[in-house]
Amino acid sequence: LIHNGGLMKISLFPNIKANEPTIYSGNIETIAKGLLADSGCGATSKNQLPLWSPTLFEGTRNSKNAQFISCLVYDLDDGLTPFDTWRLFTDWVVIAHTSFSHKPHFHKYRIILPLEEVVPAEEWTRASKWARNLWTDLVGRGWMDEPAIKDVSRGYYRFSIPAEGYRGIDPKKYHKRIFHDTGKLLKID
Repeated sequence: LIHNGGLMKISLFPNIKANEPTIYSGNIETIAKGLLADSGCGATSKNQLPLWSPTLFEGTRNSKNAQFISCLVYDLDDGLTPFDTWRLFTDWVVIAHTSFSHKPHFHKYRIILPLEEVVPAEEWTRASKWARNLWTDLVGRGWMDEPAIKDVSRGYYRFSIPAEGYRGIDPKKYHKRIFHDTGKLLKID
């Protein structure tokens, strides 16, 4: 299935405890703008943040109800690769942002690659293997969260700048968000 008329769909959740998705449909620019807007409004805990998922569900958020996946999401929490790693993916459209727990000395972030064609959930195991190989070929270091990339029902916290910075540093100085739209949509083989 190809994105319908250039529109992409994602699932939204108001918080970590909610499992009833609200389906949001929009062009990639609109999706990127929404995902990169500061959704925390001064949150002190990531559990206060809304979530999103690249998966469309038929019912509640769980792997049995997963239907299609619209984006490949690399979730990096290892601190071994810098946020600028997103630049290795500029052949494609890239949405990237730091995570709530990102620190100036220990990078935590996501690289989101919208897909040219949605992937049926039953094919995601093969697609996630392909995604690991792409990471190895392009980046070759660091540890992307493999359980996250395999999980068809994974929800991700939306971008947010925490209320308090690390050791008194203004968090606006080191939390980053990027929308690179001059590449093509990623085609998973």
